Amino acid sequence: MQRVYRDDMQLWRCGSNRLPKAGLSRGKQTYRCCECLHRSTPKGYYPESIKCQAIAMRTEGMGYSAISRVLSISLRPSIRG
Repeated sequence: MQRVYRDDMQLWRCGSNRLPKAGLSRGKQTYRCCECLHRSTPKGYYPESIKCQAIAMRTEGMGYSAISRVLSISLRPSIRG
């Protein structure tokens, strides 16, 4: 039987840590919550270097849409600070 409790992860939606693996999405591991059945990727989807670049671009006055185009990333609240 596979262990489904994760001490290092917690789903933002319901707060559960019962997250078994649920396949891959764009080469990244996804997890499916046993409580609310929401599928999610772990926090830290983008490498730290991309996050630092996005923050530097934003402090220089670049808009969110322009940053996402230049870095080829989606607009997500997690890169906004």
